[in-house]
Amino acid sequence: MGKILQSRDIDYLVSPFNYADRTLGSGLLLEHVPLASVYAHGKAFFEENDLYTDTGRPDGDFRGGNISIGVAETWEETLAYLRLSFGQAIIRGKHQWFAELAGWLGEFKENFSNPRYLDEVRHLNDRADELLIRDRRSVTELAFVLDEKSVAHLTLDHKGFLKHVYRASVSWGHTGAPFDLVLLEDLVENRCPPYRLVVPACVKISESIDRLREWLGRTSTRAWWDGTPEWYPPVDAAALIGRMEGAGVHRYIAEDATAWANASMVLIHVAEPGMHTIRFRRPCGGMEFFSNQKFDAPSGDCDWPFETNGTALFLIESQAV
Repeated sequence: MGKILQSRDIDYLVSPFNYADRTLGSGLLLEHVPLASVYAHGKAFFEENDLYTDTGRPDGDFRGGNISIGVAETWEETLAYLRLSFGQAIIRGKHQWFAELAGWLGEFKENFSNPRYLDEVRHLNDRADELLIRDRRSVTELAFVLDEKSVAHLTLDHKGFLKHVYRASVSWGHTGAPFDLVLLEDLVENRCPPYRLVVPACVKISESIDRLREWLGRTSTRAWWDGTPEWYPPVDAAALIGRMEGAGVHRYIAEDATAWANASMVLIHVAEPGMHTIRFRRPCGGMEFFSNQKFDAPSGDCDWPFETNGTALFLIESQAV
């Protein structure tokens, strides 16, 4: 990956969402690349949306049950997936295309041809320009670090990596705060924005351990790490949240929910319907994108109503000094 990112012949990278758990509410639509490193090298990223809509959902489990493919059972779930994937692509600076897998994997069904779906895609696309010109600088304070040399020592079915990195990344996205995946080389060369907390996800060989220790010794960034080759982040969201709070990482929602944010937008995705409290970084106001309703957070907090598996995209228009 590092060689690809350094190449002048490569302009963009592409991947589908992580297949660990794409379930609405409890899962996570995370890309298969260290996105912070992709951006650190000036590359673009295209996200392949191969989720199944309610009109294209497959009959039976043609993939053997080993991966989560993301299947909408109803129009409401189809719309929920679309808004979530659109919102996080906008906030995180990604491009997106739709990948039609029906007929290639499983029986062919019209997946993206529903007129209601196409109307919604057209509506979101028409409004996208107003979002692209907003301030989308990173405000992410938490990063998980991958070392390519260490990953090269692992096999694809390495149980520790699968459990503590690939599958555990879903829980990383349920702390109410955004996070980055970054290559060790880019972290220690200071190519990424500053973080409050870094968590080595796979740093195993002695050379890389020494480089990370040296970098930590000259920065104020905290690390959750025991410094050994055996270390993997514990699969415990509560323990991670405790470390985040100790390092001063801002949580936009203090519950089991997904949050992505940049300098002018905040996206929140929750499983349970009802009122949820959003914790902005400072007093502010603005507009929620999907409902076109105004919000006001004079103290920094704002209660907002969500539907089941709901997503809200808050556009910050004013901030108190």
